[in-house]
Amino acid sequence: IVCIPGCPVHPDNASETLLYLLYQAAGAAPMIPLDEELRPTWLFGATVHEGCDRAGYYEQGQFAEEYGSPQCLVKLGCWGPVVKCNVPKRGWINGVGGC
Repeated sequence: IVCIPGCPVHPDNASETLLYLLYQAAGAAPMIPLDEELRPTWLFGATVHEGCDRAGYYEQGQFAEEYGSPQCLVKLGCWGPVVKCNVPKRGWINGVGGC
């Protein structure tokens, strides 16, 4: 069992995982590396925070008080330091979009 979270699942994450499994089934790749939640580690090994452009503000304790601010959005409900997802680094469509 391999879990690929997302709502919807990022198409690149689905295709990369499927391709890896095909290589594995053909004997050309080792067992797929999974984390404790059965997610591919190369896709879901880092938190959103680790790839966030606003992470420097977090480290300095500078938090946005309203949306539209360039500062860290943790105090407005962002779960970046906890959630493991690659969309902020990868983007959604043609490398654009995400959190």
